Amino acid sequence: MNSRDGFKKTMQVANNGRPIFVPIVYRLAARIEQTPLFDMVSDPTINTNVLEGAFKLLNQDAIITSFDPALEAEVFGCQVEWHDDYDLPAVSGWTDCEFSDVSLENSGRLPLLLEATKRLIQTRGRDVAIVGTMTGPCSLARNVGDNASPDREYPFDEIVALVGGQLTKYAHDLGEVKVDAIIIREDLLGEKYYEEFLTHEKAYTATYATLFNLTRFYNLAGLLMVKGGKVEDLAVIVRKISPGGLILTGQELDESGLNFLKSLSNSQKMAIGLPLPLTDSDKAAARLQVYEDFILKNKPGGFFYTSDGEVPPDISLENLCDIAGRIKGTTEL
Repeated sequence: MNSRDGFKKTMQVANNGRPIFVPIVYRLAARIEQTPLFDMVSDPTINTNVLEGAFKLLNQDAIITSFDPALEAEVFGCQVEWHDDYDLPAVSGWTDCEFSDVSLENSGRLPLLLEATKRLIQTRGRDVAIVGTMTGPCSLARNVGDNASPDREYPFDEIVALVGGQLTKYAHDLGEVKVDAIIIREDLLGEKYYEEFLTHEKAYTATYATLFNLTRFYNLAGLLMVKGGKVEDLAVIVRKISPGGLILTGQELDESGLNFLKSLSNSQKMAIGLPLPLTDSDKAAARLQVYEDFILKNKPGGFFYTSDGEVPPDISLENLCDIAGRIKGTTEL
């Protein structure tokens, strides 16, 4: 069983081999290949080559195609500036935006990313999972509602619907190029996510229903990524929207928390990504030991390892490769 098979089994909560390792590698890939991030995202060939180059070094079980929260916001008038070679673009302001004309087709970068994703699937998709990302409806709607300059005043639930429509188109495009999963990023709201969801629950639930129905139609995993918060609160949201998986960041989980997540994984038939603080090798090793002990004892078929958020571009590659080697060297998939 190769990495992609292991990923698929994990998403089905049926992985009996070693847990897969899915670190969020994006800007680090540019640094590994010594390519400025702006150059990487401006050319599908360069983008594909950079992600492949990082994969050859790290040999992770899934390749993340992007991790830039400004991508979808640009469709709604967000403007960005590029500074240092390996920094995400900085938001410089918001232009006036005719919301009735908003369309992904007007984006400068998303079509290039889709083309790079398509090429990566053609070259690497047989053996390793290819995972797209998008800003989640709560995070994007709140960003747009707080900052955009629309052509008229919109009720917030209408903004949620507009945002959801564009994200649905993007999910459709990712499904068409045959990614193995989509990470839906609500980590951008941090612990405010729970309150934001409940405040506009009806509108957000309708958007999630469309997104996750689409991911199931394309037979890919829709993974909800969150940061911090009580696992009990996150479980409330999960039971309402039924994602294909949950990626945790900003969490330090003990055996009690892992038991709760195992029950949630089994009852909801969804995978769960456990975060490793990879920037601190000692903490990462200690956290990994806790996870390994629990997994060896309880054999949860949907647990997998990920980084605690994006792996920063200045991380020690030696330490990262050591952790990756420990994970991938324990037992076979």
